[in-house]
Amino acid sequence: MKAQYETISTSDDSSLACHAFSGPNYDCPYHFHPECEILRIDNSEGNTLIGDTFGEYHAGQWYLFGAGLPHLFQNHSPPPGTRHWARSRVIQFKSDCLGEAFFTQRETRHLSRLLKQAKRGLLFGAEVEPKGSRLLAGIFKAKGLKRLLGWLELL
Repeated sequence: MKAQYETISTSDDSSLACHAFSGPNYDCPYHFHPECEILRIDNSEGNTLIGDTFGEYHAGQWYLFGAGLPHLFQNHSPPPGTRHWARSRVIQFKSDCLGEAFFTQRETRHLSRLLKQAKRGLLFGAEVEPKGSRLLAGIFKAKGLKRLLGWLELL
């Protein structure tokens, strides 16, 4: 299966693209983009293809994908009568969105290591709850600098 290139856009020329998805099925193909991605599965379960690794996902999981990592989420059939079974929230960002030197500073080197580890994909679960969900909700509500600071805290 060949991955398709996806163009990511931000609506307000900001450093981050924040998207919430809600529908009966995830409908994106096996794809990649130059942005890193934080993905929180709010609801649904199914199969994943991340890089060349097949797996399963379920609600409550968090993923961090490095730049250019192909990925696909394909949910199982939703329960009858369910319209918004597949729900997730995504934050996409370029690793140099705050300048090339930002993640090389003493205070942020650990984040640089995290992004390097994410080149093959990272999976997080219950250990990031409930603080991660609280931070993610704040990021999606915030604008400007408050959104950026919330994202840094989440990382």
